[in-house]
Amino acid sequence: LGGLENIGYSLPGRECVYNVAMIEERHNIIGLGCGATSKYVNPDFTLTNKSSPRDVRLYLERVQQLAKIREKEISLVMET
Repeated sequence: LGGLENIGYSLPGRECVYNVAMIEERHNIIGLGCGATSKYVNPDFTLTNKSSPRDVRLYLERVQQLAKIREKEISLVMET
């Protein structure tokens, strides 16, 4: 069981490309909204995580600022 973690089991011939990509951690994940986390893969394959506030009031107070920050992050990802 590999320490009881999800090891991506699948039946032969039924592998899921999405699951393989997520397990390998070689693709960016863009999280949007309150409490969301984005994961960016750097050119050297290290990871950078960016999270939005989980507190709804704080998130709503900063939503415009957070949207601009996330927009910049996404544009940088699209350039690479």
